[in-house]
Amino acid sequence: MSKKRKLSQAVLNELPQRLLNAADAFLLAGVLSSANFDAKAFFAGNYRSATTASLYIVSSAEKDASLSVPPIVNFSFSIELYLKLLFFLEKQQEPMQTHRLKKLFTEIFRASPNVGREIIQDYPYADTCREFLKMLRQIDNYFEDWRYAYEKDFLVAS
Repeated sequence: MSKKRKLSQAVLNELPQRLLNAADAFLLAGVLSSANFDAKAFFAGNYRSATTASLYIVSSAEKDASLSVPPIVNFSFSIELYLKLLFFLEKQQEPMQTHRLKKLFTEIFRASPNVGREIIQDYPYADTCREFLKMLRQIDNYFEDWRYAYEKDFLVAS
């Protein structure tokens, strides 16, 4: 059985900003990792730094995005961190230690049904709470599933 962590007061004071910064960083990582990129040129040393590689990605005329393991993991973790931020802001307590998106959302909805409904309303691909929860169940554990995709027999992103 794992011990429940106890964050220091200093960390708790900074937690909303830390969660927001990390969620934004993983969202950006998801965007950048989903862009087409010439990995051969990178490994050949054609880019002097991650900054020049990033600039190439965002300025490239090639705008088709791909959905492979890195963006799925980064986007999933970003969603998790945003949900943990909302959880902390609504409940004023440490977020749960879980990667389960549905569990995090359910706790937010319990703490503040209005915030839960607003999340559902802002999601463009579900008209009802039931549709939203169905989608959430599909991606519930993407962070762990796709982070360890090499261990799975078969994974498909929906």
